[in-house]
Amino acid sequence: MKFFLLVIFAYITILIMGCDKGSKEPHIAELEPIETPKDIQKRVYGVSLNKEIEIQSFPNSTLYMPKIIKADEKLPIVLFAPGWSSQDYSNYKTLLTFIASQGYAVIYAPSPMEYSADKSISRISAVLNDNLVARYFDKSKLGVIGHSSGGGIAFKVMDYFSKHGYGSAGRFVFAMDAWFAFEMSKEDFKNFPKNTKVVMQQYNKHNTTDPRIALTIFDKLSILGDDNRDYQVYLDLNHGYPMGSGSYEQKQMILKPLDALMDYTFFANQNAYKFALDIGSDKPYKDDFQPIASSFTYDYRCNSDNNDLISALKELNYCSIIP
Repeated sequence: MKFFLLVIFAYITILIMGCDKGSKEPHIAELEPIETPKDIQKRVYGVSLNKEIEIQSFPNSTLYMPKIIKADEKLPIVLFAPGWSSQDYSNYKTLLTFIASQGYAVIYAPSPMEYSADKSISRISAVLNDNLVARYFDKSKLGVIGHSSGGGIAFKVMDYFSKHGYGSAGRFVFAMDAWFAFEMSKEDFKNFPKNTKVVMQQYNKHNTTDPRIALTIFDKLSILGDDNRDYQVYLDLNHGYPMGSGSYEQKQMILKPLDALMDYTFFANQNAYKFALDIGSDKPYKDDFQPIASSFTYDYRCNSDNNDLISALKELNYCSIIP
């Protein structure tokens, strides 16, 4: 009888041990280590992330944003100031579509058609304060993009919204062929938010915009430090390059550094730095990086006889930087 009981006990013990072994998760040490390919985490900048987008019209502006948003998701905000006379968001369809496809909310504010950023600021504010869409905005992350006169307005727009609580976790300005920083004084630039990253692009084909203008603005931004700004020159591109509805491949000189700048600013991706802020020069007015012709060579030169324009430029002398 004792022998029978011992056999039964041993059998039950084996069953219990077998069941216990089968119910446990494999120990990590017993797994074959799998090495993740080093490049799998790297972004390819200038390529759409293919988020489906939607376009919402407001009385004086247009909002592009991803169509599908999680209930608790907050989108970084990108403000877009177009060139003089642009009243239709489709003028910049490629750029606006690309930005939204990367997962950002981008607001297009038509050209104010005057030497002031106030109207642009008012139109942008109407969207930012709209209760139906404002809940999706992450006001701690702010970017401003501008082209031509909008490239100049971009600095006043950034200055204004920074003072109203936007961009504490990251700011950038991406100015393309900028035409004067309206209503910005030396003091305004001296107090420009220090966490701002700035890329200035200059297009030289056909000599449309006097580069002294962009060089002057860039010089006033020295307060940000060289690591936070980059001056890029594209001699084969003309003033209208940012506009239109061409393919993403056609706009790579903008989309690649812009995409990287947004990733670096909003998500601190260090790999993005070299694609955004390490392309051009930090001292273009000292190392002859920017070719400059006579001021009168340009359609939009640094000096003007327009009294309204002069008053909007405050005390800045846009012809002062000469190689």
